[in-house]
Parts: sequence; C-alpha cells; structure tokens
Amino acid sequence: MDNKPNLNTEQDGSEQKIEPELREKSAIDSLNERLYSPNQNFEKQKINYGKIESSPETKSNWSENEIEEDVADRVTGTFMKKKKTFIKAFVLSAIGFFVISIAIGAFVLLGGRNQVSSENIIISLKGAPTAPAGKIFDFSISIENKNTVSLEKSKLTVTYPDGTRNPKNPQNELLRDNLDIGLIASNSVSKKELNSILYGDKGSQRIISITYEYSVPGSNTPFIKKQDFEVTIDASPIIVEVEMGNEFTSGQNATSDITISSNTDEVVKDVMLVVEYPFGFEFKSASPKTSFGNEIWYLGTFAPNENKKISITGQIIGASSDERTIRFKLGVRDSQNINEISSLISETTRVYKIRNPLLGVSLSINNRDSGSYITDMGSLINGAITVWNNTGETVENIEVSVSVPAGYFEEQKIKVEDGGFYRSSDRKIVWDRNSTTALKSVGPNNKVILGFNAALLSASILGSRKNPEIDLLTSVKGQKVSGGNDSVLQSEISRNIKIKSRLSLIGQSLYSTGNIVNSGPIPPVPNQKTTYTIILSLTNSYNNLSRTVVTAKLPSYVDWEDVVYPSSETVSYDPTNKEVAWIVGPLSANTGIGTPARSVAFKVGLVPSVTQVGSVPILLEKPVAEAIDDFTKEELTSSKDSITTRIQNDPIYRSGIDTVSE
Repeated sequence: MDNKPNLNTEQDGSEQKIEPELREKSAIDSLNERLYSPNQNFEKQKINYGKIESSPETKSNWSENEIEEDVADRVTGTFMKKKKTFIKAFVLSAIGFFVISIAIGAFVLLGGRNQVSSENIIISLKGAPTAPAGKIFDFSISIENKNTVSLEKSKLTVTYPDGTRNPKNPQNELLRDNLDIGLIASNSVSKKELNSILYGDKGSQRIISITYEYSVPGSNTPFIKKQDFEVTIDASPIIVEVEMGNEFTSGQNATSDITISSNTDEVVKDVMLVVEYPFGFEFKSASPKTSFGNEIWYLGTFAPNENKKISITGQIIGASSDERTIRFKLGVRDSQNINEISSLISETTRVYKIRNPLLGVSLSINNRDSGSYITDMGSLINGAITVWNNTGETVENIEVSVSVPAGYFEEQKIKVEDGGFYRSSDRKIVWDRNSTTALKSVGPNNKVILGFNAALLSASILGSRKNPEIDLLTSVKGQKVSGGNDSVLQSEISRNIKIKSRLSLIGQSLYSTGNIVNSGPIPPVPNQKTTYTIILSLTNSYNNLSRTVVTAKLPSYVDWEDVVYPSSETVSYDPTNKEVAWIVGPLSANTGIGTPARSVAFKVGLVPSVTQVGSVPILLEKPVAEAIDDFTKEELTSSKDSITTRIQNDPIYRSGIDTVSE
C-alpha cells in the first residue's frame, strides 16, 4: 500500500482523487503562506528563490520537506551561476586593462622618441645685463634643440620696447626684427647676432620679447615658443638739472631754470622736453618759447658735450601747506605723433610747498579768485582786493597798490572804492592810511576788503595785436611793531587777464557777379530752377584759431549744385541731412583785419512752390562758425541770419527782384 499523503479528503472520510498538477500547486501555495506568515523568520522572507524550472521527470507526490529542499537547491544553483559569471568578467577586464597599459607604455617608450617637447628648446639672450641709453646695445640670441628630431621652417621674431632706434639709422624707430632660421638639427644650436639702441630712464627695465616659430618633420602645423628678457638701463645719454625754489606764497611767481646736458660721446637726435605742471601752477612765460602749447620744447639734436637751457616762469596758486610736484620729461620724439615722447630718456621732479605770507593779499576779478581771467575787449573788470594779517600781532600803516598796464583800459573811467584813487602819473590804483581808515591798523587774523572797476578798450581801439594779455600786479606793505622794533612786511600777487579772439562770420547771396555762373529766371518763379551763389567769409582778430568749421542747412526746396570756389577750400555736403560744412581748419590771427578775409563760394538751386509767391525764400539756414582759440583755449562761435534771395550786393539788385513772382 502506497504511503502517499492525503492532500484533500471529503468530510465523510472518503478519499478524492487529485491530479498531480493541482497537488503541486497546493504545496507551493502552502509554502508561500508559510514564507509570508507574520510568525515566520525574517531571513527566510528575504530569500530570492529565482525561477524554479520543472524537471521532465516530476514526482507526482511531494512532501512539504521535499518541496522546500528542492526549491532551496534550485535557488542556490542560480546564485552560484551568476557569481561565477561576474568573477569571469572581472578577470577578463583586468587582463584587458593590463594589456592596453603595456601597449601604451611601449608606444611611449618606443614611438615617443620622435615626439618634440618645447621644454627641450632652449632660447638664450647673451649680452651685457645692462645697457647705456642712446648707445648701441649688442647681443646674440641662440636656440638650442635638445629634441631627438630636427626643427623645420624656423622663424624668429624679436620685438623691442617702445622708442628703440635702428642703429643703422637712429632717426628711424626699430619695432622688431624678423629672422629666417630654417632647419635646426637634433642636438644643434642656431645663433643670431643683433643690435639696437635702447632708451629709458636710468635704472628702468626694458623688455625684449622673443617669439620662435617652428614645425616638425611630417607636419605642416606651426608651433610657437615665447620668452622675454629684461635689460636694465644703467646710464642716461642726457642729464636734466632743475633749479627752483621749494617754498612759495600763493600768488607768487616762480621760475624754473633747466639745464639739459649731453652725457655721451654719441649724437642723440629728435630730443624733446615735456613739462607737466601741477594744479595751481599758471604758466606765464618761457625762454626760449615753447614749440607747442605751454609745455613742449623740440630740442632737436644733441652733439657730444652740448648743453641747452630753458627758463620757465609761472604763478603759484594754492592753500597754505599744500605740496605740489612739477615733472620734467626728456625723451625721443615719436615719429608718428610729434607731440609725444616715444621713449623716455630722463624724468626729473621738483616738489614745492605753499605757505601763507605774514601779510597776505589776493585779487578777485569778476568774482574769480585764481587762474587767468578770460574776457573780450570792451568788457568791464570788477576787482576786489583782500588784505589779511596772518601774524599774531597788529600790523599798521598798510599801503596797497594795483599796477594798471598801458594801452588796455579806459583810464578816464577807472573808478576806485573805499577811499582809494587812480594815480595816472604812474598808472597805479592806491590805498593807504590817509585815504582808508581801515588800513591804519589791522589786528591779528583780521582782513580788509578794497574794490575798484575799470573798462577795457573796445576792439576797434585796441587794433591788431596778437595774444593780448594783461597782468595786474597787486602789492601790500605794512609795519609790525614788536618790542619797540619796527619790521616791514610785504607781499604781492599778479593776476592775469587774457583777451580772447573775435571770430566773425559774414554771409551773402549773389546772382550776376562772382566766379560762379548762375541761371534761371530773376525774380524766381514757381516750379522753375534759379541758381544762386552763396558766399561765406570769416574774419578773426587777436589769436590764432584751430578746428574752425562753418555749418548750415539747405531748405527742402533748395538743391546742392556741387560747385565750389576756390577749389582749394574743403566744402562737404550731406544729402541725408542737407547739411553743408566748410572745413576751414587753422585761421590765422588778424585775418580780415588789414588782410583779406577767408572766403568760400558755392552754388545752390532754388525751385520755389506756388505757395511761396510773394515771399523772399531762404537759401541757407542760419550758418554757424565754430573754432578753438589757441591762446585762451576757449571755444568761439559766430552765427549769421539765414541767407535769402535778397541779393543786395549784386549790381542787378532792385526792389522786388528777390520775391517769388507769379
């Protein structure tokens, strides 16, 4: 009798036949219930049973223990298979990495012998570590190739610092040397001899930059290596010495005496001096005169042992205890910009202090306390003088005077306030204790204010002068009584007045006369073109002008005919804006005063509308002239009313000829 387990029994105790598949499923279901029962061990719940494969020879009857053992065996077998597969893959990857590493190492050791490294290219500059400025500096550049292959198509570029000069022609600037080196074999050296003339202040560093370009066998790709070398300037070819005081009172004039001496046996060319003035230093004069502005002198060529001298005078303005620095720069003039230094030879500075005088004085002109006062001829000058006592004691018997230069003021109209008067015998405005009670005695830290006004002559009386300016010298003197001993205190200040130039624009229209031929009906009629000549003229009085230009616009009904006389004048026309521009440029002093005015003529065409019948049409709208006064640095303008068809200066002019007719 078989000992099969009774898996399913009817209630009456009779046995029911069950198919094997159902029996097996019931066993698995029973196992699942046991595995996921809350009373079962957690470790058993974590087991991954995997896929259970059925065997061709499957038992028809299973016990619960047999089922558990069979499932466990199958799960363990699947896990072991996966573990063996991972280990195998890891070992194969390690072997592959090892083989690749050996291959790379072999390539580097065997094939790498033909590789080029820039570290194996040695660039050297051989020469003295220092160089005297202005003399020929000889040096050599060597390129050593320590690579195992040659360097091909080699080129060398040597870039010099600004201001370097060509030894073969010192007047020419030397920017760079371009050298063709060619082939440099393995473990070989190529050497080039070079020279230049360096400039710089003593002790300054100058940089010579080297760029080496090359290629390697079998490649057209260029490679570059760069290197910089420093050269120290150990001597200056020209020495600058400056003599000047180191302490001044505000308002005092200061003079700088400059001696420029050659310090070499070589000729130095294109030398220039540039002086940088500090705030509060007002340039007054120089000997010799400047070459440009108030600060540039072109000194030209210096022969061995040659020296040149310059004297500069300026007024010092500032508050007590202020320190100011004035710089003197000497160098080689730039070949492209003649007002700039391309290479510095020497730089010298002088520092000065400003102190308050014991008995001080200041002069305000039209409420301006310092600097040059710029005005027109015919204007009124209001002067206010302040005298102050900076001592700790009383100052007595004070005298104040203002010197009035001849030829600029209407002397009969000079008015003096606060008890003073104008003494025409020596052209001085004076105040003293007899005329002004306040000047008898001024206590410590007290001040007195005095006033006057004077009118400048009109331009017509002044006549044709160039760069007119006025210096008003104001002096103060007083006595300080201390311990029975009198001591005289005095100081002075000079204030400058510059007269700006007078620019004047004149405009007119013509038809029948002049150098341009016109056509069309006169008087003009609607829808027909009549051409006119526009003439613009400029006059200028005292000072040279620069950047002079005249601009105006054409109305919509006026055409530009592109005829200009004389052809030497530059006149442009912008059709988009209908703007005419006459580019005058420099305009000399006294142009049109005893000499012809500067003039230009051009042709325009008028096509009036029927709506303009009975009117006098505008041909050129409100021309304006602008310029810069080279002496005062002021911007000048002059405008003119619009120019119309009213050709009053034309011989054919008569009443009504300027009006559009029907």
